[in-house]
Amino acid sequence: MVVVSYHAISFFQYTFKWDMADQYFPWRYLVSEHLQASQLPLWNPYQDGGYPMHGDPQSGAWYPIVWILTFITGGYTLYTLHLEFILTIYIAAIGFYKLSQHFNYTAHTSILLAYAYCCSGFFVSNAQHFTWVISGAYLPFIFYYFLQTLHDPNYKNAIKTALSLFLILSGGYPAFIIIVSYVLLFLVAQKLYTHLKHKDYKKNLTLIYYQSVLCIVFLMTSSVVIYSILFCKPLITRGENVSMEAASFMPFSIPSFLSFVFPFATCHHSDFVKTDISMANAYIGIIAVVLFIVFLFRKNKTTLEKTFLTIGIVTLSASVGSALPVRSFLYEHVPLMNLFRFPSAFRIFFMISFLLLAGSELDKILGKHVLPKRLKTISILLFSVLILTLLLSIKKNYSGTGIYDYLFNRSFFNEHCTVYDHVIIQACLHLLILGTALVVWIKVKQSATSFKWILTGLIIADVLLAVNMNMKYTAVADDSNPTAIAHMLQKTPQGFPIPLEKIKNNSDTIQSLKPFWRNLNIFRKEIAFDGYNPFFLTSYATLEKSQLFDSTKNNRPVFLADKIINIDSYQDSNTLSPQHVYLNTAEYNHIQNHEPTPHTKDSISITHFTGNTITLKSNTAQERLMVVFQNHTPGWNAFIDGKEAEINMGNYSLMAVPISKGKHVVNLTYKPLYINLFFWVSLLSLVTTTIYLFFTINSRAQQTSK
Repeated sequence: MVVVSYHAISFFQYTFKWDMADQYFPWRYLVSEHLQASQLPLWNPYQDGGYPMHGDPQSGAWYPIVWILTFITGGYTLYTLHLEFILTIYIAAIGFYKLSQHFNYTAHTSILLAYAYCCSGFFVSNAQHFTWVISGAYLPFIFYYFLQTLHDPNYKNAIKTALSLFLILSGGYPAFIIIVSYVLLFLVAQKLYTHLKHKDYKKNLTLIYYQSVLCIVFLMTSSVVIYSILFCKPLITRGENVSMEAASFMPFSIPSFLSFVFPFATCHHSDFVKTDISMANAYIGIIAVVLFIVFLFRKNKTTLEKTFLTIGIVTLSASVGSALPVRSFLYEHVPLMNLFRFPSAFRIFFMISFLLLAGSELDKILGKHVLPKRLKTISILLFSVLILTLLLSIKKNYSGTGIYDYLFNRSFFNEHCTVYDHVIIQACLHLLILGTALVVWIKVKQSATSFKWILTGLIIADVLLAVNMNMKYTAVADDSNPTAIAHMLQKTPQGFPIPLEKIKNNSDTIQSLKPFWRNLNIFRKEIAFDGYNPFFLTSYATLEKSQLFDSTKNNRPVFLADKIINIDSYQDSNTLSPQHVYLNTAEYNHIQNHEPTPHTKDSISITHFTGNTITLKSNTAQERLMVVFQNHTPGWNAFIDGKEAEINMGNYSLMAVPISKGKHVVNLTYKPLYINLFFWVSLLSLVTTTIYLFFTINSRAQQTSK
């Protein structure tokens, strides 16, 4: 069903757009190139003058799935991107199925809940944000294995929780692991309090022990990711706290609540929802909404249900941003909550909670064949609201387009439609679904057995339609041709060729690559002075804002400076030249010849290039300063003829290496201190825990068979 529901992606009918095309795919492609060159994916030399990609949480540099797919497919291609996305959606379904079973729901109920989750508004609206999709995929696993650890503390459950946290850290968006960590703290505190209340001190000690195991395994498996993030944090513009205004940017706005019933109304009109359309959808199915309302009126709620209801209410309150004081309270008083933007990230947590709680009512119908008393009443009320909304929308709509244009003239519909057109279409579908359900409910007296498969079909149809109605607005470009794009990308340079003798722009207007239009220099293997990435070095930001930037970017990737100037005392902007290099006072004073006499035979050229390393050959008649258009950060080392040399900071950010006269071979290598150590700690920890889990599961399977 996952493949069918996302058929536009599964069968390469269309390809992704926006950030998925312009960020996540190029970065994964570059990670793959590093791996195929048998080196760690540490440095991106092609964007913004080069930056340490291993410290970018969204690059996928340490995400195991990217590595595995690279080795299996022989390189990360556009087809691999489609495959990884569908695999991620499938992982989300498996995780939610397991989590549903923890609530003791039947397999039938769990399958329906899993399907509703992986096709929910979060995944279809945030399809362009791959790290969000990955986070949503692993959150159910984290909850499931953590709840298992609380219920049955043992090594297996603790390790599985730790591995799930590692996967969301290495492949997901940082906000989600921060939020989920606090949710887990709430769950464990609740469990510890329960044990204390019953004076089960031994259980608390056991629980604390296995929580410690969980933390240790997580830290060991994630050590290279954590080290990389901490290593780069002081170097980037977003390494510090974001402002309160930024922390409230793109919430799940109050108008976005419309998506609980009308998700199609939030996918095209950002001015109406008062946020980005990718942040405005929290749909879990119209029947799930009805069942959740029924659950709210139920008196005999279990402790687990009350816990998830609390989680849902708090995260819903935080997701609306400045509309309520919850997000600002978290920002001001809870550690790490001031590090990320997008309050809408909170919405996946209340979606998980509400869908699970709706599942308790669904399970009564499908598993226990009992219709809740208030089900028909709430359904009839919602049906009446839908009719009223439909009539009001028809009255207010003056767009000149409608359902016919949506079905047969989509471009005209998209150009002229209003939010009311979207509401009308969605309301008609919901009236059909709920109307069918009501007809059956009214006829059912004591048992819901006969309703089981009809309800199943209605739930699947509802979610399937919602996914495909929204997908062309938020996930794929309906004018794209994946096969043609993949064929064009195959013609781009492979590996790490020596860069061109000109610094380029990151974007390209080649229409045949639509919707790809930024960071294309990664495929062309051209060093660019710009890029599309929020991960930005502070030093390069200083250069970009300075008067030196225009002259600096109009140079070659490597050159010999004609003049060296003290940047601390520099004032005259009329003498700017691409071959002039500016050093701080201390480095300027170490250079003896500030105005070398250029010689016709003086030369510098790149002879070998791997992204992490640059080998150059120089031939000069006197001492010169070699400048490389790559940002100078900790981790870079220079060697001239095998001997370590000093690297200066030229023009606020670039690498400048003094070289003596004569012929020399210069090697520049990016290798942060301890990176190999932490990589091997992570790798060996992952291998060891995986082997342990394999033999544990295999041993249990053998015992069960006996």
